[in-house]
Amino acid sequence: RVEPPCCKTLHISLFFDGTGNNLNHDFFIANPKHPTNIARLFRATIGDGTAGGVTDTKKMPLDGVKDSGGKYFKFYIPGVGTPFPEVNDPDYSTMGLVGAVKGEERINWALLRIIDVLMRLSKDKENNSIKLSEGASRESLKKMGTSWNRLWFGGSHNRYEEFTRLLNDLASDLKPLIIQPEPGKPKLTGIKLYVYGFSRGAAAARTFVRWLSELLPPPAAEGEKPPQCLQTGGMQLPVSVEFLGLLDTVASVGVAHVVPVADGHMSWADGTMELPDDETYGGLIKKCV
Repeated sequence: RVEPPCCKTLHISLFFDGTGNNLNHDFFIANPKHPTNIARLFRATIGDGTAGGVTDTKKMPLDGVKDSGGKYFKFYIPGVGTPFPEVNDPDYSTMGLVGAVKGEERINWALLRIIDVLMRLSKDKENNSIKLSEGASRESLKKMGTSWNRLWFGGSHNRYEEFTRLLNDLASDLKPLIIQPEPGKPKLTGIKLYVYGFSRGAAAARTFVRWLSELLPPPAAEGEKPPQCLQTGGMQLPVSVEFLGLLDTVASVGVAHVVPVADGHMSWADGTMELPDDETYGGLIKKCV
């Protein structure tokens, strides 16, 4: 009899594809097939999860909970300008291809996958894993987005408020997993992220890590580093970016640098391309290439 492990770490892989690239079209519709390396990496990676924009989920090589041990997960984010219904981006669009419209929603959707994975640790009455429903995800995306109608708060504030709310809602379910698991159940020790991006997807991957750092709890005292964890209900769950793979970053977002009021790095690419500095967030990113 094989004894269950005493500890459990969640491994989450995120794949941001490039402008105009879409796994559903490039692999299942186009002839000849021409998926990017990001799409190929997603397909080759172990894990349960979601391929964003793929209409027939039965076609995707997703590992079930049993095959992945309930600890490996992977998520694919289609490139801007291509269909991604999960973020209310239903079709190919010129604004997406040219100005990277709906890029913010894609990054926020990736952040919500952390919540989704944590929810999957709980079971319903039929002993099935609970997931973040598409409807709930859409509602959270609306709340997380940049909207000057919400008391003049921008995306950073909205994102923190909604992500924290969702995390706090899970506190009671996470507590027995982090503090004192049931006999025979492994203790949850942390989350390890593996993030990949190509072209504007690489810019989105950079922004994802930047925004993730903004969700960490504040330092305990002035001059101290912020804890590298997600915090809820007095508990801390360590989080790290184990690998950040960036292929040909293209940070052209919004209006190009051809008019005085634009610099080509607007909206979600404004001030987010620089990765969290090691002096403040030392160790958050383990390896970046």
